[in-house]
Amino acid sequence: ELKHGPGGITDIEFMVQYHVLAAAAEHPRLLDFPDNLRLLEVLGSVGLLSAADARLLHDAYMALRERTHHLALGESRHAGDSALQELRDSVSELWRRVMQV
Repeated sequence: ELKHGPGGITDIEFMVQYHVLAAAAEHPRLLDFPDNLRLLEVLGSVGLLSAADARLLHDAYMALRERTHHLALGESRHAGDSALQELRDSVSELWRRVMQV
Protein backbone atom coordinates (compact mmCIF):
# COMPACT_ATOMS: atom_id res chain seq x y z
CA GLU A 1 0.00 0.00 0.00
CA LEU A 2 2.09 2.85 -1.32
CA LYS A 3 -0.28 5.62 -0.32
CA HIS A 4 -1.77 4.63 3.03
CA GLY A 5 0.69 2.07 4.40
CA PRO A 6 3.44 2.87 6.91
CA GLY A 7 6.04 5.17 5.40
CA GLY A 8 3.77 5.89 2.45
CA ILE A 9 2.63 9.01 0.67
CA THR A 10 0.04 9.89 3.32
CA ASP A 11 2.66 9.83 6.09
CA ILE A 12 4.85 12.23 4.13
CA GLU A 13 1.95 14.56 3.35
CA PHE A 14 0.85 14.51 6.99
CA MET A 15 4.31 15.41 8.29
CA VAL A 16 4.55 18.30 5.84
CA GLN A 17 1.12 19.66 6.75
CA TYR A 18 1.78 19.19 10.46
CA HIS A 19 4.88 21.37 10.20
CA VAL A 20 3.06 23.98 8.13
CA LEU A 21 0.23 24.26 10.64
CA ALA A 22 2.57 24.27 13.62
CA ALA A 23 5.06 26.80 12.30
CA ALA A 24 3.43 29.04 9.68
CA ALA A 25 3.04 31.92 12.13
CA GLU A 26 6.80 31.93 12.75
CA HIS A 27 7.75 31.07 9.16
CA PRO A 28 5.30 32.76 6.78
CA ARG A 29 7.24 31.39 3.78
CA LEU A 30 5.42 28.12 4.49
CA LEU A 31 2.27 29.78 3.17
CA ASP A 32 3.82 30.63 -0.20
CA PHE A 33 3.36 27.20 -1.77
CA PRO A 34 0.56 24.63 -1.74
CA ASP A 35 2.58 21.64 -2.93
CA ASN A 36 4.53 19.21 -0.79
CA LEU A 37 7.76 19.31 -2.75
CA ARG A 38 8.26 23.06 -2.47
CA LEU A 39 7.07 22.98 1.14
CA LEU A 40 9.76 20.40 1.89
CA GLU A 41 12.35 22.79 0.44
CA VAL A 42 11.10 25.54 2.73
CA LEU A 43 10.95 23.24 5.76
CA GLY A 44 14.59 22.39 5.16
CA SER A 45 15.68 25.95 4.49
CA VAL A 46 14.09 27.37 7.67
CA GLY A 47 15.47 24.53 9.79
CA LEU A 48 12.22 22.79 10.73
CA LEU A 49 13.64 19.69 9.08
CA SER A 50 17.29 18.96 8.56
CA ALA A 51 18.46 19.15 4.96
CA ALA A 52 18.93 15.36 5.00
CA ASP A 53 15.41 14.73 6.34
CA ALA A 54 13.86 17.12 3.82
CA ARG A 55 15.79 15.38 1.01
CA LEU A 56 14.70 11.94 2.26
CA LEU A 57 11.04 12.95 2.28
CA HIS A 58 11.37 14.60 -1.14
CA ASP A 59 13.03 11.55 -2.69
CA ALA A 60 10.60 9.11 -1.07
CA TYR A 61 7.59 11.17 -2.14
CA MET A 62 8.82 11.31 -5.74
CA ALA A 63 9.65 7.60 -5.88
CA LEU A 64 6.34 6.52 -4.37
CA ARG A 65 4.34 8.77 -6.66
CA GLU A 66 6.24 7.54 -9.70
CA ARG A 67 5.51 3.94 -8.71
CA THR A 68 1.79 4.65 -8.20
CA HIS A 69 1.66 6.28 -11.63
CA HIS A 70 3.26 3.21 -13.24
CA LEU A 71 0.79 0.96 -11.44
CA ALA A 72 -2.14 3.12 -12.56
CA LEU A 73 -0.95 2.71 -16.14
CA GLY A 74 -0.98 -1.06 -15.72
CA GLU A 75 2.76 -1.48 -15.70
CA SER A 76 3.60 -4.33 -13.39
CA ARG A 77 7.33 -3.85 -13.23
CA HIS A 78 8.80 -4.69 -9.86
CA ALA A 79 12.21 -3.15 -10.34
CA GLY A 80 13.11 -1.01 -7.39
CA ASP A 81 10.60 -2.51 -4.96
CA SER A 82 13.34 -3.18 -2.40
CA ALA A 83 14.57 0.40 -2.79
CA LEU A 84 11.01 1.63 -2.24
CA GLN A 85 10.75 -0.46 0.90
CA GLU A 86 14.01 1.03 2.19
CA LEU A 87 12.64 4.53 1.55
CA ARG A 88 9.38 3.66 3.31
CA ASP A 89 11.30 2.26 6.28
CA SER A 90 13.31 5.49 6.44
CA VAL A 91 10.12 7.58 6.26
CA SER A 92 8.60 5.48 9.07
CA GLU A 93 11.70 6.03 11.20
CA LEU A 94 11.55 9.77 10.54
CA TRP A 95 7.83 9.70 11.43
CA ARG A 96 8.64 8.14 14.82
CA ARG A 97 11.35 10.71 15.46
CA VAL A 98 9.48 13.81 14.25
CA MET A 99 6.03 12.91 15.50
CA GLN A 100 7.48 11.32 18.68
CA VAL A 101 5.39 8.16 18.55
